[in-house]
Amino acid sequence: MLSVDSKTLMPLWRIGALIFLSLFLQVLGPAFSLMAQETHVQSHADPTDLKLEGIQFIGSFGAEDEKDPKQDTFTFKDGKFATGSCMEWGFTPAPYWTRTDSQGVHFLAELESPEHGTMRYEGVFDGNELTVVGYWKKERWYWTVERTYRGSGRPAQGSN
Repeated sequence: MLSVDSKTLMPLWRIGALIFLSLFLQVLGPAFSLMAQETHVQSHADPTDLKLEGIQFIGSFGAEDEKDPKQDTFTFKDGKFATGSCMEWGFTPAPYWTRTDSQGVHFLAELESPEHGTMRYEGVFDGNELTVVGYWKKERWYWTVERTYRGSGRPAQGSN
């Protein structure tokens, strides 16, 4: 007859529990993940129903160390973000991502230029003003240029 002592039984019990837990998570894990995503989306409901699509903002934008930033436009159209100053440098409009919280609508977009690198924009629209921070990065074989820009703008008449 086979006898099993408690020292042998404990590791077998742990292995069985780990196998059960693994199978449980494989079967029900995706369902929990979907519920978590749904809850996350609902928690960012837009209380003021602010949107960016179709709005053009007119304001100023310049390097952090500039005392006199230049006039610029920030446009959200057809699911893409563009700026007047970046278009002049060959950056193409790019898709933008948004999320909404109590501060307003936050956005993120990364524009690319074959000659001038990437320009990553982050900002928030509080219902009155769009505040923008831009990070320019151009990699070269001998060094990388990185600069930070700041700006703001208000919705143009008749946009949206």
